[in-house]
Amino acid sequence: MVNKHLPLPCWYPFPTHEGVLHVVAVLLQLAAALCGAIVLVAILLLLIFNTQRIRYEMRIVGYSLNTIFHRAKKMFLEQNPHRKGDNLRDDPEYQKVIGDCLKDTIIHHHAVSEILSLYLDQVDMPVAMAYTIGAGVIAAGLFNILIALQDKNYASIILFSMLISVETMVMFVMSLCGESITSESIKLRNELYFSKWYNLDIKNRKTLLNIQTSMVQPVIVSALGIIDLNMDSFSNIINSAYSFFNLMNTQME
Repeated sequence: MVNKHLPLPCWYPFPTHEGVLHVVAVLLQLAAALCGAIVLVAILLLLIFNTQRIRYEMRIVGYSLNTIFHRAKKMFLEQNPHRKGDNLRDDPEYQKVIGDCLKDTIIHHHAVSEILSLYLDQVDMPVAMAYTIGAGVIAAGLFNILIALQDKNYASIILFSMLISVETMVMFVMSLCGESITSESIKLRNELYFSKWYNLDIKNRKTLLNIQTSMVQPVIVSALGIIDLNMDSFSNIINSAYSFFNLMNTQME
C-alpha cells in the first residue's frame, strides 16, 4: 500500500505508516533528496566554472587584439632601443613583431577552441535531459499543486513549489551560461572587426583575415544540436511546461 504520509508518497514492501519504520523511511527519503541536491549543485557549479573559464579566455584573446599595436611597439623598442616610436607603420621589422603577436593570439584562440569543443561535448546530453525532464517536472508540479489546493494539503504545496523553483533555477542557470558564451563570442568578433587593421602590412592583414574567418559565426551552445542554450529557449521551455499543465488540467476536468 502506498504511504501518502511520507514526504514523497511511495510503496514499500513493509508497513511505514507508523513507528520506527516510518521514521526510517522518512530519513531515507530525506537522505536521497540531499544526495540528489548535492549532485545537482556540483554539476551546476562545474558548468558555471567552465563557462566562466571560457569567457575569461575569450576576453584574453580580445584583449590581445585590442593591445596588439601597443605590445608590438613596446617589444620593438625593447629590441631596438636606438629607434624612436614614431612612424613605425612602414617598418618591416615592426610589422614582423606584429606578426609574432598575431601568431601568439592564434595559438591562444586555438586553445580556447579546444576547451570550447570539450565543453560542448560535456553539456550536450545532460542539458538535453535537464530541459526535457525540467519541463515535465514543472508541468507535473503545477498540476499537483492544483490538486493539493483542492485537498488543502499544504505540505504538498510547499514541496512541489520548492521542486518547481529548483527546476526553474537550474534551467535558468544553464540558459544564462550558454547565452553568456554566445554574447562573449559576439563581443570578440566585434573587437576584431573594429581593430586598426589598416595599420598592418599585406602579410599581417591576411593573417588577421584568417582569424576573422574563424570568428564570423558566434558560438552557439546547443543540446544535441536541437535546443540552443539561451534565454529564448528558457522562455520557450517555460511556455511549453505551462501548456502541458493546461492540457493535463483540461483532461482532468
